[in-house]
Amino acid sequence: MPATLARFDFKDWTNRFGAALEDTAARARHMRVPFGIYGSVPVDGYRREMHRRYQKLAALAKTDSYARKLFDESRLWLDALPDGVQDLLLEHPVIARVWSSGSREGFHFVRVLGHGHGDVKFLIANLAKLSVKVGGRHAATKLHRLLVAGAGVRLHAREIIVLHGLELDAPVTVGQGAFLAPYDAVRKRFGLPEDPEPWLNWGSEGLDRHPGRLAHTSSRTVFVRRVRWGPAIAPCHCSTDADSPVTLRYRFPEDYRVESIEDVFEARDTLVHLLGIAVRSKLVSHTVITAVPRWMSSLDPNYRTGSPGGQWGVLDVWPKDHAPTRQEIDEFVAAARGWVSFCAGRRDRRMELAVRRTAACFGIAGGRFGVAERLLDAGIALEAMYGPIDYDITRRIRQRAAWLLGQSAAERDAISKQMRAFYKSRSKVVHGTVSKNPEKREQELAAALESGQELARRTLFALLDRGPITRANGIGSFPRSRQPRAAGNFTVLPSSSAFAA
Repeated sequence: MPATLARFDFKDWTNRFGAALEDTAARARHMRVPFGIYGSVPVDGYRREMHRRYQKLAALAKTDSYARKLFDESRLWLDALPDGVQDLLLEHPVIARVWSSGSREGFHFVRVLGHGHGDVKFLIANLAKLSVKVGGRHAATKLHRLLVAGAGVRLHAREIIVLHGLELDAPVTVGQGAFLAPYDAVRKRFGLPEDPEPWLNWGSEGLDRHPGRLAHTSSRTVFVRRVRWGPAIAPCHCSTDADSPVTLRYRFPEDYRVESIEDVFEARDTLVHLLGIAVRSKLVSHTVITAVPRWMSSLDPNYRTGSPGGQWGVLDVWPKDHAPTRQEIDEFVAAARGWVSFCAGRRDRRMELAVRRTAACFGIAGGRFGVAERLLDAGIALEAMYGPIDYDITRRIRQRAAWLLGQSAAERDAISKQMRAFYKSRSKVVHGTVSKNPEKREQELAAALESGQELARRTLFALLDRGPITRANGIGSFPRSRQPRAAGNFTVLPSSSAFAA
């Protein structure tokens, strides 16, 4: 901790700031509270009467579930920041340090993992609302606790992602601080609603026209990861400091560190894609909540009512219930760790494309395409992973796939023939020469798609295990200290364990 914080008299500060919060709450406008004022109320007494009723509601919220729901969903609105409250915030050394790294316009109060940021006005309004229920000094003490803990990246949370189509009978550990579990097994533990299906309807264009839109027939599984995050505040967007002080560390995969809030969403999407590829399933995912300790979530009384972040949408084919094997889960874990080792944070557009298209060929949220389109997705994924190739694409991809995936001469020959057959079908789709006989066409495309899916899946996981294929103008690059072994007319990294980042 910095010396300024060691000398900080937080008891005196919480007393003064708490009194300011209570005064702020008394003068604020309370919104979305469904109770009226009966009888004649003088205009000059309207605010005081509303505040009195608001305090009564807050007191009832401690014991009455309906009153608690009304209070949690209510809003406290500030016309402007009260005089002196902002100066009191600046007295806290953690806030002062972050403020000084940006401009004098303010800072963001970070609402972790997809819930965005709040400005100074937002923070004070929530603290004032909390002071109505528990007292201003108590609210100020909680803020101090959050700031001090966040400075050391010690704040804990759990990221919870709901997956439709994945069927589990019992929780399965997938890594340190991460597990898959049946939705109903953890619903009460994390305060999830009984039915998550309405989230899929939220803002989904055309979802009402999809015949398989109801999730009631699909298994639901949650993917849970432990997260450490901090600090709790960051300079506002106008900051001149290019390095954001917000840091997140996921316990899985490995000790994955994210320093940009935007990277959080990319990493989450990639993880869901890799899981869907591993289990060969069309997953609908939706990040529902970030589970944080109660004392922390109470700093934002509207935390539970915010719009959930994550993915939502409709599939071209609704996912069928799929019970993953232990091997598939192990492949997912290995792929996630490989992504961190070779791709995360490096902005490797080709590998990002490969992951997206491989997931798309199995069917992902947002797709409206049939077998032919998914077959083309598999082809794009393969060319992204084995390219770039200027000419004789089919022959060169066959050679590279044979050497990457084959363990013997016979197996390499089989893979080469499988790739040639897939590209023959792909060419027919591109040039419109697939059989016009409906049954024959369906059988040919279905067989080609299954082959392409497996080739793309195996290639992606092999690359995430060993490192991307590279040439002078190929995907990725090797540090000069690494000496890849030759494999035909391309190279691959040896074991990932020797070169993990």
